[in-house]
Amino acid sequence: MMDVEHWPPTTQVVALKPGVVHLWRADLAIKENIYESLWPLLSEDEQVRALRFVFAKDRTHFVAARGALRCLLAEYLGIDATDIAFAYAQRGKPSIVVEQNPVSLQFNVSHSHGQGLFAFGLGQELGVDIELIREDFAGLDVAKRFFSKDEQDRLLALPFALRTEGFFNAWTRKEAFIKAVGEGLFHALDTFDVSLEPGQPARLLRFEGSVEKARGWCLADINVGGEFKAAVAVCGDFNEVICRRYNVNSIS
Repeated sequence: MMDVEHWPPTTQVVALKPGVVHLWRADLAIKENIYESLWPLLSEDEQVRALRFVFAKDRTHFVAARGALRCLLAEYLGIDATDIAFAYAQRGKPSIVVEQNPVSLQFNVSHSHGQGLFAFGLGQELGVDIELIREDFAGLDVAKRFFSKDEQDRLLALPFALRTEGFFNAWTRKEAFIKAVGEGLFHALDTFDVSLEPGQPARLLRFEGSVEKARGWCLADINVGGEFKAAVAVCGDFNEVICRRYNVNSIS
């Protein structure tokens, strides 16, 4: 698990290597002048999506996340942020159009309560999730709706004091996985199992009824510190995770 102290702040992007995952954490509460500079980077459909938000704070966080994503992708791919074109899979998972992506750069984004998390890798499907830890959300009624029967049983077996941590271990790992496979909430969350016990490694235990299929995936917890829990899922093996803190307010 990567500790929060080891997220050095920078906007400098280094080249990705096979088997390495880059994670960027960002505070999405940005200054007005930064909002104005990021807005033109967004495509027309992204701007339309931004304007649908009722609350200004949510709109600001969305623009910060999409703008930061475009700036990071521009650095990785060596093209202008405004020129980046996205393709969308059947279930809505975005990717870079093939003609702009000769290195098969993969990415995924998650944000929660003003904190953004961005994941990048080469040639491997990946997903990431960050969540604010809320005891009021981590109830058994939610677990019964979204966890497999095995996960529910293992959550109930935990001492009461550890159940919130166990719940968010499962939630972030499951979200990261379904985002990696590109299904989002279309994928039934009770059709696969993840480990959830505090202090135990993050693992995909079963996928589509198969333990063997689960071995083709790697899960890892990411320590973002404070009141947040995060996880990353990668298809295949990876040997290194490099974490950086991205200062959106420094974008010029």
